[in-house]
Amino acid sequence: MYRRSVDDPKAFWAEAAGELDWFAPWTEVQTGDISHATWFTGGKLNLCHNCVDRHANGARRDKVALLWEGERARFASSPMVSFMRKSSGLPMC
Repeated sequence: MYRRSVDDPKAFWAEAAGELDWFAPWTEVQTGDISHATWFTGGKLNLCHNCVDRHANGARRDKVALLWEGERARFASSPMVSFMRKSSGLPMC
């Protein structure tokens, strides 16, 4: 994996980014000098959606998403999202 990321970084990161849900696809993986690069030009994604929502609405919705060791509580993705929305005052969807 490391060797591939060094030998062909654009292909490596394009494949990694393909694992995410994008709301608009990127046109270029990386442009500019690597020290001041622009990544995934034109692409739009929602990090919260990729970290929480897609799991809460998918096949993993009943798997443990958060394990609180202090009280040994377990939270699956779907109920956790409902709790977060209720706690924050966001509308339930």
